[in-house]
Amino acid sequence: MVAHNDSRGISRTDEIPADTTYTNQTYTIYLAPVTADIYYQVKLEDKYGKITETLVVPTSLSNGEGHEGQALTDVEKDKWRQLLQQYATYTTKADQNGQTVTYRLVASDDPNTHLQRTDNLPKTFDNQTYTIYLVKDHESIPWTPLTPANVTMHYRVVIEDQDGQVVGQPLTSGDLGTGQEGTTIGNDVTQKWDELQKTWSTYTTTPDAHGKTITYKLVPAGDRTARLKATDSLLPDYQLDQLYTIYLVKDHESIPWTPLTSANVTMHYRVVIEDQDGQLVGQPLTSGDLGTGQEGTTIGNDVTQKWDELQKTWSTYTTAPDEHGKTITYKLVPAGHRTDRLKATDSLLPDYELDHLYTVYLVKDHESIPWTPLTPAQPTPQPEPKPQPQPLPVPQSAPSQPTDGPTTATNGHVIPLASAQQQAKSARLPQTGNDQHVGLIGLGMMALLIGLGLAGQQRRHDD
Repeated sequence: MVAHNDSRGISRTDEIPADTTYTNQTYTIYLAPVTADIYYQVKLEDKYGKITETLVVPTSLSNGEGHEGQALTDVEKDKWRQLLQQYATYTTKADQNGQTVTYRLVASDDPNTHLQRTDNLPKTFDNQTYTIYLVKDHESIPWTPLTPANVTMHYRVVIEDQDGQVVGQPLTSGDLGTGQEGTTIGNDVTQKWDELQKTWSTYTTTPDAHGKTITYKLVPAGDRTARLKATDSLLPDYQLDQLYTIYLVKDHESIPWTPLTSANVTMHYRVVIEDQDGQLVGQPLTSGDLGTGQEGTTIGNDVTQKWDELQKTWSTYTTAPDEHGKTITYKLVPAGHRTDRLKATDSLLPDYELDHLYTVYLVKDHESIPWTPLTPAQPTPQPEPKPQPQPLPVPQSAPSQPTDGPTTATNGHVIPLASAQQQAKSARLPQTGNDQHVGLIGLGMMALLIGLGLAGQQRRHDD
């Protein structure tokens, strides 16, 4: 019914005045069609028919221009058919690993009893919402697609460590090609995959703060290295949700490794100061590159000459004067130096080696323990030790008791043999070269002999 105060520009129901008496007046009630609409929504379901996500919320098919009970027009019917075609297949956006998920429409007559099926559109406007259901292809049990879906094959390039574990995020990712599921891939896809492997056969990082780079090499398809993952081989047909991977690894971390081609490597150098215990002091005085060449090839004369010139330049190094005008001088620790605790300057290897760093070591001269300079120093002569003077013997008076045993005579005096032997022993004094000492010893012996002679005469007199 159209109320008497309806604001629309249509006939309104008459209002009967309150004070009206019975008359032959006719009052009219007007009826107008009720406005109605019809809505659609899109939902994702799992293999058991449980809703996992609402892809499209309820949306009008007619923009509110229908009337309740009115038959749907061709506009609504065409829009519904377009929606069914649009959602016949639906692919999600790629995630951070480049992977997507493809869904297919569950038709209204789908034989799978586990799934919720897409609604059939009614014939009239009824203000109801009708749902389009989508499900993952491999999760529909069973699933008979209306027509084979178009699928896209994807790729990614990743770095793996020596244990085959992926390190960090993919270096790049993208699409290889799109085709009908189960059909044979074309030459364009095969060529693109081959070109990708050639492009990523070697990969070198950008230099870091010290100018150092890291080179990675492709692990080829079919590589039988233990623990490492090999680059994927293409399947002959388009497969649903197929992701192909190119694997890269550091050359020295592949066990074993047969490189496709040898990489160019750069040898670096630095000049450092070490203390008497071989510990580095402060930051390097300087650093740089010695040369670049193909790994495993022999280094050239230019590298050898540059290394020799560096050692000559840094054979001695004196610091700038401090506030007191004091300087410190350092000397190069030559290659092959065998001082305990000190590190010697490196010797060049004959070939280019991956990530090799050569070091020139400097040390204070008085801190090298021991220190063998480049030219040996002359030894300092040591003074000969002076002999120490010997103490003089003190003569003892002989006792006047009888002497048993043999005797000997000296200058007409009789001397006991034991006394004579003691005298001879006393006479054999150390020869020191000092004449004064010799004279004193002689005087002492003469006094001893005189004393012994007087004692002998007294004995004969008593007899």
